[in-house]
Amino acid sequence: MVLAVISLLAIILISGCTSNTKPVVGKGVVVNEFSADPKVAQPDDTVTFYLDIENAGDVTAHNVGAVLYGLEGWNDINGNPISGPYTLSGLNSYVSQNSIEFYWTDNQGHTIRGGYDWDRERGYLDAIWNNFRIVIGNYYHDLFSSVIGAWGDLELRPAIPEKNIPAQFQTKQWTFYPPILPEGVKQTYKVTARVYYDYKTTGTINIPVYSSAEWERRQNSGKTADTILSSNSAGPIQLNIIKATSPIIVNEKRAGYEKPTFTLQFQNVGDGWPLVIDRLGQESTSLLLGTIKVDGPGVIFDDCLGQTGGNIIYVDPNLYPEVNILKLRSDGKLPFQCTLAIDRSVFASQPMATITLSFDFRYYYYTDATTDVTVIGESEFSSIPNRD
Repeated sequence: MVLAVISLLAIILISGCTSNTKPVVGKGVVVNEFSADPKVAQPDDTVTFYLDIENAGDVTAHNVGAVLYGLEGWNDINGNPISGPYTLSGLNSYVSQNSIEFYWTDNQGHTIRGGYDWDRERGYLDAIWNNFRIVIGNYYHDLFSSVIGAWGDLELRPAIPEKNIPAQFQTKQWTFYPPILPEGVKQTYKVTARVYYDYKTTGTINIPVYSSAEWERRQNSGKTADTILSSNSAGPIQLNIIKATSPIIVNEKRAGYEKPTFTLQFQNVGDGWPLVIDRLGQESTSLLLGTIKVDGPGVIFDDCLGQTGGNIIYVDPNLYPEVNILKLRSDGKLPFQCTLAIDRSVFASQPMATITLSFDFRYYYYTDATTDVTVIGESEFSSIPNRD
């Protein structure tokens, strides 16, 4: 877990107090190496592509798969052209208030469907995500099982440094014939290995709270306030507070609720991008699925992501069929505002407390690595099998 004193992306708005900035490093499944041998080839050579990946994050990566792109015009080791059916239509969805249905067109032109009912599974994040894993597994099955794919159901466990347990890694080799080019032609081909996986980010944010009487005593005695502390598991998507009034001062002499507002932000800190789904008749959205919980004396959510009351917020595009509030911007950020409601009467007898925001959210992510191969044309190709 990466522990950081928050004012990560902006100065936390507090009176007379500051905190240090320490950015969180994003990790997940990383490509240690993607290379080609030889780097310069003639049509009767074979070119071997080598991929080495590793889980450099804090949680287990599931459904890890890899696909090579940019091999149009190449042949497999048996001399067969590398061409379709390796392309997929976009992953579309129809979202209602009660369910989400994914659909796409397979290689034979058939419409494939899969999804889940939110109400039936509400509150059971693992069950919901397992349903989505089935959908994704079916969606990418033909691609991962083709001659340009690999794995698809691979799991990679993270390192446990405290026990000297290294992270799991996996390697893969593909061997192909390069394109046949006319004599005198030299062409460079850029081949990309895209690694897909599903991942999660968990963490907590601790926010100090004081009664107004306690805050006055601390100021009079020269004591400083505790700072907001944030802890994210290492992963490519992070969640942090970027604006907050800290510490929270509760006026226990008044009735009702103290309602502090703060800005949370999802941020893509990895070198890839989370899966984006298209929604029927609506704008596409990032698929972020999870929960945000608040714990502390007398505290509930007043308004967060359009949800009110209670101590848990559900993060799911299914809940927002008419709007698009869960799509990461082009800069990889997604800020949103939350307001808490703190019962003032609790702090009439309690001088201080800590409010904890805990989160657990899932996403499907991909990262790319690219290598170059220069192909030189020849006049005779008789030694190339099945390439007349």
